[in-house]
Amino acid sequence: MDGFAVCRQLRADNRFGDVPVIFITALDDQKSRLQGIEAGADEFLNKPVNSLELKARARTITQLRRFRLMVGERARFEKIIELAPEGIVVLDMDANIRLSNAALREMLHIKDETAIRLHKIFHYVPREFRDQLGRTLEALLVTGSKPMAFEIEFLRDDGRRFPAEVSASYFPWETQPAVQLFIRNVEDKKKIETQFLRVQRMQSIGTLAGGIAHDLNN
Repeated sequence: MDGFAVCRQLRADNRFGDVPVIFITALDDQKSRLQGIEAGADEFLNKPVNSLELKARARTITQLRRFRLMVGERARFEKIIELAPEGIVVLDMDANIRLSNAALREMLHIKDETAIRLHKIFHYVPREFRDQLGRTLEALLVTGSKPMAFEIEFLRDDGRRFPAEVSASYFPWETQPAVQLFIRNVEDKKKIETQFLRVQRMQSIGTLAGGIAHDLNN
């Protein structure tokens, strides 16, 4: 096989698809260069090649490939986050919102991600819960403690509150320490629990009243 065939075979193999390929050749015509690019080559160097230049090109290509992979992984991550049914938010060390998903914005009644980033996360939490959230964020960022689960309330954009179950964990974001919050609105759950407790109280009162009526009859 010639170099073009080798390159095409490497690109067709999943084990070597991401391996950088540099052509070192005596060919210097445009047709050969185009053929090399179509085969999947990353660089096309003409003989004779300086070893320092070759190492520099290889290093640059490797860094660019790593960067492209990172960008691709981040895009996939953000897509998964956006489609998640639970509210998700990524906070930096200053509690600034770096990323949020549609479920969280819907909970807070905020239209887009640009609008939600205008404030720190504490803006969306009632005052009496801010210290609790602040201590949790500090513990995760400073000590890297295990994920924490707790319940607090959040404020919608119109000022109305809703209860939420929160799971918080350390999460590196763009090489910097960050915290990821999974937020589940339990407003309906709380209503059902309240209704259930009310029914239980009514049943207890009914049982008590029945017992008293029975004693009075006796």
